[in-house]
Amino acid sequence: GQLGYDLPSGSKSSWIPLPVDINGSGDPYDEGQLSNLAMGESFSGVVANNGTAEMNIYTWGNNSYGQLGNGTLIGHTKPTPILFESPSQNILTVETLDFNEFSSAMIFNDGDLNFLYTWGSNWYGGAGIGTESYNPKSPEQVGITELNVNAFSNNGRSMEIALTNPFGGADLLYGWGYNDVNQLGLNSKEI
Repeated sequence: GQLGYDLPSGSKSSWIPLPVDINGSGDPYDEGQLSNLAMGESFSGVVANNGTAEMNIYTWGNNSYGQLGNGTLIGHTKPTPILFESPSQNILTVETLDFNEFSSAMIFNDGDLNFLYTWGSNWYGGAGIGTESYNPKSPEQVGITELNVNAFSNNGRSMEIALTNPFGGADLLYGWGYNDVNQLGLNSKEI
């Protein structure tokens, strides 16, 4: 299902490139502006702007950990919008979309600040939501809310992001998740 369209019965691959109908209009050439394409191990996604001020994120493929962000664990062979509500009344733009093995992340801008949201696999607390007791099936904000997120790196089990103070302060680097060989830079294996 990660190709975004149904294949002939019994087929698991396509030997030729075919257009994907992102918004379900029936016309794959009527998608508006597409940006921020991302691919995980067995799922894909893209940001689409269909002429409105707000961006839409569509995902498809495997969803065994909630990595599609649609609120379920059900996979889709065709693009489906993620479940996401901006915490701000300002215009939402997606700055970065990143997928990994079974997890997803995005940076979005509300007109003033960039915020980091994650969903899907939360092995070793890699989603950064303050617990590892569940896998978020729709985007949840990472537990650092007072700073402006500039960049992040997502390897599926640990994550590091570069942050900066929105008031012009010094850049800070935060790390969380799996830390078996001190890859988070926290000077300790214990978190």
